[in-house]
Amino acid sequence: MIFLIMLFQMIALLGQIPERISEEQLGSEAVFLDALQMKLLDKYDEALKAFTEIEKTDPSNDVVLFEIATIYEAANNFPNAINYIEKAIALQPKNMVYRQFAMDLYRMSNDIPKYNLELEYQIANGKYDEDHFYQLVKNHNRMGDYKESAKVLERLEKMAGYTKKLGLTRTRIFQRENDQKKLAKELEKLEKNFGNDVEVLQQIASVQQANNDMKEALASYQKILKIDPHHAGAQIFIASQGSQSKSEIQYLRSFGALMESERLSKDDKIKQLIPFIPKGAEDPEIFSVLLDYAEILQKMYPGDPKVNAMHGDIYYNARQPGLSVKYYKQSLGYIKSVFEVWQQLMQALDLTGQYRELEKISLEALELYPNQAICYYFAGKTKLITGQPAASLEFLEEGVKIPVNNAQIRSDMKLMMVDAYIQLHKNDPALKLFSGLNSDPEIRKDHPYFLEIHGHILNIQGRKNEAIDKWQQAIQSGANKERIQKLIDGLK
Repeated sequence: MIFLIMLFQMIALLGQIPERISEEQLGSEAVFLDALQMKLLDKYDEALKAFTEIEKTDPSNDVVLFEIATIYEAANNFPNAINYIEKAIALQPKNMVYRQFAMDLYRMSNDIPKYNLELEYQIANGKYDEDHFYQLVKNHNRMGDYKESAKVLERLEKMAGYTKKLGLTRTRIFQRENDQKKLAKELEKLEKNFGNDVEVLQQIASVQQANNDMKEALASYQKILKIDPHHAGAQIFIASQGSQSKSEIQYLRSFGALMESERLSKDDKIKQLIPFIPKGAEDPEIFSVLLDYAEILQKMYPGDPKVNAMHGDIYYNARQPGLSVKYYKQSLGYIKSVFEVWQQLMQALDLTGQYRELEKISLEALELYPNQAICYYFAGKTKLITGQPAASLEFLEEGVKIPVNNAQIRSDMKLMMVDAYIQLHKNDPALKLFSGLNSDPEIRKDHPYFLEIHGHILNIQGRKNEAIDKWQQAIQSGANKERIQKLIDGLK
């Protein structure tokens, strides 16, 4: 009897009516109850087998399809779970329990496009939830689509009005886009509406500091201290302004006690070190002190993804990308949702020639970020370098379709496509594509890779002396001398 009661409770939850559980639909009520009982007892294999048998006799019963989806989800088999919940939704598109379950599956499987579509459906048809808007913003940010993020916030503002959270979120988007005009306007709006809020003042001060407007930043931090006399970030900044006579290394060393302090937050500690990280490449002392602080933070916050990412950045900016790989991987081992870390890791692997590992990492990144051209770039590059030109073309052809702000990445992908065609002995498409690149004003004609490919094109056309000349120019521009010299020697 208890299972029957639980069954009807479940049906009520799903918005169904008991009449749906009929012998015609389920084969028999007893079979369904047996299957449900096995599921409730965590006998998932037996339950799955029983529900699947019911599905064969009644494939259009959404309740059974939902039950099968939940069993697959419990086993972390997200593709099958998604398949079955989408079948259930096709039969009952307005069932919000089904749709919520589908949305959770899309989130767990990192299917961002479907996750976004479901969030939009929830916003349009479900109960209003501000969190859905902010999740959409987060998802678009992960994909690097900041314009869509801003549009979502515009819709939220029209529905719920202007809030501190909305304004702060928007300023971070404009910072990522480096749109100083929109950023200044948004900060002005925040200050007008929440001028005495510490979090708002902190954001205003940090932007002023980043723009080297130290006088304005000092005024903002002083205002923060009037509201919160113990604010660590404000105290550090004001103390730094009184230490202008100190050298950079002396100032950096003065952070020692702060790095070990329990009162100062991890994020505030990292924030103080970030301006020094690019300087570590030119100053060995700064680099050494940064590493000491990174080790202190590693001990205080073991396994923290932000600390590991910063540790990787210290090595990467000091032109030691090989040592940065370990820390970027550790960062991603704890949280995979920061695209910038994936990008840094791929660049570090590329710079150190770890192409087999780069191939693996770029494919993992593609599963999470299918709309990021840089992932296709590295996937195509590794396939080309490892002797897989046909596979390389597949990735590069997809990559060039995606808008990208970095013109060099786009041109390199097209040059790699020419390279792949040449390796596949497909001279006609290689010549046609290169002809378009040669007339493109955005393409740098003095770039080593362009000169190398140009040499190949001239060789195909039988212009050997001109090909050798281009390859020699490529060497002078920084191309790999040993590899290019082999091409030259092959024509002599």
